[in-house]
Amino acid sequence: MKFSGLKPGQVGAYIESVRGGEFWLFQHIPKTAGSTVVAELARHRRPYVNIDVADNPDRLRRMPLLEQLTARFLREQRGRRLSACSGHLSRSNIDAILTERPETRLFTFVREPVSRVISEYNYCTSPLHNNPEAFIKRYPTLEHFARNRVSHNFMANYITENRDIDPRELVEYAFERFEFIGSQGYFRLSFRLLSTLLWHTSRTDARERAAAERTRRAAIPRHVLQLIRRNNRADTALFEAVTAVYDSCRDEIKRHTRFKPPVATD
Repeated sequence: MKFSGLKPGQVGAYIESVRGGEFWLFQHIPKTAGSTVVAELARHRRPYVNIDVADNPDRLRRMPLLEQLTARFLREQRGRRLSACSGHLSRSNIDAILTERPETRLFTFVREPVSRVISEYNYCTSPLHNNPEAFIKRYPTLEHFARNRVSHNFMANYITENRDIDPRELVEYAFERFEFIGSQGYFRLSFRLLSTLLWHTSRTDARERAAAERTRRAAIPRHVLQLIRRNNRADTALFEAVTAVYDSCRDEIKRHTRFKPPVATD
């Protein structure tokens, strides 16, 4: 059953259909609370592999490297038992893994787009990034970043490799592609359900590791916030659709799950 099957009155059936699974693949979209999930995958779903590419603002260099690393991962893991894998992987990277491992169960997390764009800009201009000087030179302000196409419908581009996808088409595609989609708007509930699906009822000691938000939304000019919203309509539609699922299934999910999830991180 795919994420589209998570509906009121069907939560129990959804959990029974999706839980367990031989191999789970996490498409980690940057700045969507994935760091917590990665840490818990490494803890609970072993053997686990993270396909990692160092921060690189140059997409023309980063994407071929991801293809190489994905191909190497498939070569090295062929015939081996693997419980979970994660990475900042594109649709084509994911498709290559799905072809090689048809038993894969795929999941991701989404975030409210304005918060995600702000968080990404904060991160890329901080010492946590491997080259903040180059990023700041290219995008001296949040507005510069928000105007650039690289920040537009970022989640949609990861999932479909199409920033210009119709919002309704994105929602339909994502709901039928992923077994699970978490919402940072309902992070605790999302993680509670995910944990039930992947490692059942264990408790977690995960703690927030994200840097403090340096650019508060209240301090951002209104026209910049409007610019981000205007350029992220597809991402907004997906976030709102996923969040609506948790709105409608909240009490039922709680009845089927029993433990305390961690605090969200970027």
